[in-house]
Amino acid sequence: MHSLDNLISQKVQMDQCLLFHGTSNIYEESISKIGLCPSKPRFDLPELERVAAIFSALNWSGIHGGGFAVLQPFSIMHDHGHKGGTPIYLAESAQRASLFATKDFAGGEICRALNYCMEDLDRYISEKEVRDEHANRLEGRPGLHRVEKSAIPTLDWVCSEVEKLSETKDMVESIRRSFKYGIIYSVRLDEDKLDEIHYHNSMGIKSFRSITGSEIEDKYRLPASFHETIGEDKKWLNAIFEPGIVMTIRDRNSEATKPPE
Repeated sequence: MHSLDNLISQKVQMDQCLLFHGTSNIYEESISKIGLCPSKPRFDLPELERVAAIFSALNWSGIHGGGFAVLQPFSIMHDHGHKGGTPIYLAESAQRASLFATKDFAGGEICRALNYCMEDLDRYISEKEVRDEHANRLEGRPGLHRVEKSAIPTLDWVCSEVEKLSETKDMVESIRRSFKYGIIYSVRLDEDKLDEIHYHNSMGIKSFRSITGSEIEDKYRLPASFHETIGEDKKWLNAIFEPGIVMTIRDRNSEATKPPE
């Protein structure tokens, strides 16, 4: 098991003027050419909605917490809600960014959510125990929330709808197979160009402008076997309280939203 401290020095990790972006070799060539750029999501909104519609029809949230539970509120409603393309997400710490450089997140969060949705639907089709457990749970709901087994879409219908997703499923599998290693980029933003950089309490820093190659200070490769470090993230906890880029962005955001006197 690889430690993040063996891959990125503490000096870099604790630098309050640096932000971090976790990704993988899949996007390495593009980033080396044009930097980190907001872009249209790789999967179209209708594709995601077709997947979500099956879960909604079944009244089922799936098995894996990273599947439909992420696809509906985040991939569909949030990531596809930006007119100028999906922003670049920057983490306050290398530790936080490392999650998105793992094999589990190969291709990005939308690709990951689709992968788990497909796996859940495959299990629903192939495992009678999964279908029975779901039906029993719906029948066991109280009052108006109770759903009769006869109201659940048939297995034939589910199979037919999943078959229509074959191209999407093939693309997800192709992207995930292309993962070879993770990458964390350290970023030192130009403080004269923070107008389109926004702080989000749960999602970190969102950049609605391109981050140029001159702002990318370094990159660190993480082996395919790397797993996110579990434990206290001091850099993340301290970022909003100590002078540095996060505090600067928060202050600029506050100034921009302050009503005129």
